[in-house]
Amino acid sequence: MTVGSVWRATATVRERLRPRSYHQPGLNPGLGRSDDSLMRPHRRARVPLAAAALLALLLALAGCLPPPPPPPPPPPSTTAPPAPGTPGVPVMGQSQLNAAQIVAFYQAKDPGTLPYRATGATLQQLADMFVTEGNRYNVRGDIAFAQSIVETAWFNYPDYGLVRPTDNNFAGIGACSSCGTGYGFTSALNGVRAQLQLLRNYADASSSTATIPDPPVPELWGSTPATASYNFDHYFAKGRAPLWINMGNGNWATAPDYSTVVLRVYNQMLTFSGAPSVAADALPEPQPAGTEPPSTTTTCSCPTSAPPTDGEAR
Repeated sequence: MTVGSVWRATATVRERLRPRSYHQPGLNPGLGRSDDSLMRPHRRARVPLAAAALLALLLALAGCLPPPPPPPPPPPSTTAPPAPGTPGVPVMGQSQLNAAQIVAFYQAKDPGTLPYRATGATLQQLADMFVTEGNRYNVRGDIAFAQSIVETAWFNYPDYGLVRPTDNNFAGIGACSSCGTGYGFTSALNGVRAQLQLLRNYADASSSTATIPDPPVPELWGSTPATASYNFDHYFAKGRAPLWINMGNGNWATAPDYSTVVLRVYNQMLTFSGAPSVAADALPEPQPAGTEPPSTTTTCSCPTSAPPTDGEAR
């Protein structure tokens, strides 16, 4: 059989298998689309539908999954507040040492050449007052006691000083190079409260007669209640020394290292009592207990705001 005869014999089959053209209005003859081309748009239309179905399935599955774990907490801060006894310690706060610890330190470290000579209270009574009253005033009574050790030379009141053992003045208040004498108080309690009230005024810019637990001590602030209240509320140095490092250089005393001397004694108190103390490099080299001289550079911290309506020199 020749090739031509085979070609003619299969002509009918090939005609049946040839794709047909569909003519649509607006299309020229011969440009119609085949069955295959007609099906393509339908296959493309099914793709978005399948994608939408798949997205819906994924969303449904996501709703069944557990929520992601929360992010880890931030690392703890490595910045700690100032340790008690460091130069940055606030003047205000509660006492860290109790009266028994203060007495034990004093009895163990007081130099024999500087015996206790305060007449208004025993050592135990005085330690109790500093802690109890300091907590009432929210002023660190244990540090105030260390301040008194410096100011009075271990409550010895040397004869060359301006304050006498009978004055109940435990902080050199009013004793300065231009003053004839320091302040005197009628009782040890008034002397302690006067010191704490003065510290509170130095430390707290918002302090007022209404924010302290007792009326201003009259021997310091004024003999009449009105004058005492006015002088306390309008104290010229109010809020100047919230931290002990702010003391000195005219705040309470003129000595630039005043706070360092006070806090060195306080650090010895903490160490003796087994409490955390200041880092070794935060203060100058410690000196043996009792070698700190009494403060002779205390400024005249007396109030000067009110007019002398009660006959007192301000």
